[in-house]
Amino acid sequence: MFARGLLGGGWGALYVTVYAMHAVEAARVVPSPIAGGILLLGVAVGMIVHSLRYRSQTVTGVAYFVGFATLAITQAGTLPLFALVPLAISLLYVAHRFSWERLALLGLLATYSVCLLRGGSALPLFQAQALFAVYWLLFEVFDILHPEAWLLPLNAAGFLGLSISRWRSAAPESLWLVLVVVAAAYLTSAVARARTGNWMGSLAISAGLAAAATFEKLDHQWVAAALVVEGELVYLAGMRLRAPYVRWLGDALFALAAGRLLSSDVAVLPVSAWAPMAATDAAIFYINRALHPPDVFFGYAASGLLAIVAGNLVAPPYRAAALLLLAAGLFAFGWWRRLPDFRFQGYLMGIAGLIAVALRPSDLSLSVAVAANYWVSICALWSSPGRFADEERRSLRWSSSCAATICAAALLWRQVSGSMLTVAWGILGLALLGSGFPLRDRILRISGLVLLLACILKLFAWDLRHLETLPRIFSFIALGLILVGVSWVYTRFRERVSKYL
Repeated sequence: MFARGLLGGGWGALYVTVYAMHAVEAARVVPSPIAGGILLLGVAVGMIVHSLRYRSQTVTGVAYFVGFATLAITQAGTLPLFALVPLAISLLYVAHRFSWERLALLGLLATYSVCLLRGGSALPLFQAQALFAVYWLLFEVFDILHPEAWLLPLNAAGFLGLSISRWRSAAPESLWLVLVVVAAAYLTSAVARARTGNWMGSLAISAGLAAAATFEKLDHQWVAAALVVEGELVYLAGMRLRAPYVRWLGDALFALAAGRLLSSDVAVLPVSAWAPMAATDAAIFYINRALHPPDVFFGYAASGLLAIVAGNLVAPPYRAAALLLLAAGLFAFGWWRRLPDFRFQGYLMGIAGLIAVALRPSDLSLSVAVAANYWVSICALWSSPGRFADEERRSLRWSSSCAATICAAALLWRQVSGSMLTVAWGILGLALLGSGFPLRDRILRISGLVLLLACILKLFAWDLRHLETLPRIFSFIALGLILVGVSWVYTRFRERVSKYL
């Protein structure tokens, strides 16, 4: 062990000596930089040959550590940055020859550490970037040949950290182009890694850098547009290659685009600026749902975007009606194609529409709510067994029928006043009760009876106290006739009515 340490230290001292023959002014005996580089390369070759003889990772590691340390502490300007290249090449060759992954990891950390300590500010921008690219390429090739070394994240962190900081300080307006070029390089690396199966990290870095370039170059809604385009290309590539990971990467880009649109653009931009982009995104999401049916979340995301567009683009008096019409369209499509996710999207959109009706009721919104809910109730009542699950059908019939009855009663309350309101509600209850028999719908019959009970309660709790004598008499007579008619029907057809109820 002591001898191996001496061997490594000896090679380090020899490397320092040859390096100082040109780089250190007080010891300069070789004025030509070309001759100095050739001598330095000769020492590197000597390291390789000697390492091949001893085949000791410890000896080689100590020798290279001394060499890197020398480049870190010397005061020879920018020349150590170039001297790193032959030193790294020789290290990676030895690591490849003997499969010393730890030595390669040491070389990566040492190379970027020396470069970070020395700094590249004295070099011109493009010269420094070319040098960084050489470092990256050396370790990237080694990682492709030896995927078990796991140099990818550290190599990416070192290269991108140096490059981005250099461009941000020297030419920030061109940083987006650098990110695009590096993204293309990592995409090429992912293709090269395909044979080893270790391509996922490179592809993720490529997609992330392309997204970062979008943020650097574009503004406002165009960022979301570019992210959606990138996400769609990645998603389609995942479908074509039958690679779930690639599809998930596209899903992440879609989520980033939607998050950017909703968190930033919706808050600061006028509706006319971001609404077309949101509608386009919704259309793309529906297309993806059709292309790959298991990804049902695309349908929910698209419906959510349409709801946001409708909620902001449509004037407040018509907003609830627009949401209810969207809900009816989604439900109809899901009913027609037997797609449960579209039906549930329609239910969620319908709930949002009913909340909007409750917050800001109008004659139009209440009328649309009544029509839509009764239509949904009839669909649930008359559809074939395969259209709905049993629990879904039962819940839908109750909820839609009750919502329609409540909205119809609210519409009458807005249109009719005084004693006529009790009469109108009584007629509506009688109509619901009567239609429930031929339609064989128990829910309609119960809704009618509940509404008639509400009329009785209103008559005694409100009309007796607040109406004048003549309207009060008229209310009692009209409601009495209605109740007498219901009683006669029940008495005349008792057995049949009991069976229906």
